[in-house]
Amino acid sequence: MLVIAGDDDPITPLVNHRVIAMLMPRATLRVMKGGGHLVLLDSAEQVGPVITSFLRGDAAPDAAVRGM
Repeated sequence: MLVIAGDDDPITPLVNHRVIAMLMPRATLRVMKGGGHLVLLDSAEQVGPVITSFLRGDAAPDAAVRGM
């Protein structure tokens, strides 16, 4: 499971994403620097490679930060 969060989300605090990732077995949390609530849209250039890498099973690209 991949959990993606922006560190500049004014609606959903990052701690919520951390809790979600901790409660899901084998979950990975990726925090996008500067990403907002619509991180998939406002940080698409960062998020795209993270999703691709996760689906391929590769190591995380530099744009992602292990958040736990």
